[in-house]
Amino acid sequence: MKPICKKQDVSIGELNSNDLASLAENANNPKVAINLRDAFPNPYTLEDAENFLKIAESMNPKCIFAIEYKKDYVGNITLMRGNDVYSKIRLD
Repeated sequence: MKPICKKQDVSIGELNSNDLASLAENANNPKVAINLRDAFPNPYTLEDAENFLKIAESMNPKCIFAIEYKKDYVGNITLMRGNDVYSKIRLD
């Protein structure tokens, strides 16, 4: 993954096909799934992960990113620009 943000051992960058097996494994864990939205597939399969990647890749601007810890995929984060005063927050 080419990071767009890196701090010590944690990186954020674009989700890619190398992340899918780990995504499916983590998302299929009942201890993880219990904390996710009701619409989240359960059980979560590799096909679900592939569909999620297609959605992430189709977004413009990109707002779904992979999180890596020590170069291992550990999850996702969604960053969305807010409205009104929240659209003016600077991240630099």
